[in-house]
Amino acid sequence: MDGDEVFALLAAAVLAIAAAIRWYGPLVRLPRFGSGRGRRAVLALTPILLIVMLQTSLRRWAAHEVREDPQYDILFLVAGAAWLGSTSWALPLVGFSARDDVMESRNGAALLAVSAALAGSMFCYIGGNIGEGPTIWTTFGPAALATVSMFALWLILEIIASPRIAITIERDPATAWRLAGFLVACGLILGRAVAGDWQSWDDTVSDFAHQAWPAGLVLLVTCHFQWLWRSDPKRSRHSLLSAGLLPAFGLLAIAIADLASLGWPGQGR
Repeated sequence: MDGDEVFALLAAAVLAIAAAIRWYGPLVRLPRFGSGRGRRAVLALTPILLIVMLQTSLRRWAAHEVREDPQYDILFLVAGAAWLGSTSWALPLVGFSARDDVMESRNGAALLAVSAALAGSMFCYIGGNIGEGPTIWTTFGPAALATVSMFALWLILEIIASPRIAITIERDPATAWRLAGFLVACGLILGRAVAGDWQSWDDTVSDFAHQAWPAGLVLLVTCHFQWLWRSDPKRSRHSLLSAGLLPAFGLLAIAIADLASLGWPGQGR
């Protein structure tokens, strides 16, 4: 590995360790969280399962240097852990906190939203790792483009429809499922939009603009769902099945249809 790659590995390792301490420390220290074994297990296992998913993707679909050289495999794996940590640090930008809303408040709806945010971010990162590229920056750059776009769409959703209030304050599970479907669907669509063999930065931006538009459709549909089933604490909750699970699967269906229509990433990016 050259100097840039060694620096990237060391920086990612520091970020990953700091993120792990910040994420797993409260799971051990907070006594109030002790009774929520299910929530504790989900928070503990979600990053691990996503890292396992990343490793599987790297071994199958990353550039040949990554598949053949363990040093690069470790680099992008550690960077993936740092990516998840950065995602957890960015959650307050959209009004969520894993510690406050999930660990201390023991909010199952917030747990679902936070877990889906990590999954969506990892799908963006995995997409950036699919295909050949000349440098590590041609992986990190597209992955960052997809991840920042996911958070931008989430912020727009929050400004327009405010699912955060229903989830963090009213603890509405149906809203949490819709938001989870939105985040995972956006992660899949945006990750696919940056996947493929590297050509140039211009091609990366152009391909992203042409392939990422279904994420905007997911945003519009989610806003409609949120207005249709807006949570009201003065009334009984909406059906979890009809107002939560089915809409979430509908959003995922949009993403799956997009992936099917685009096919496997080839030349591009």
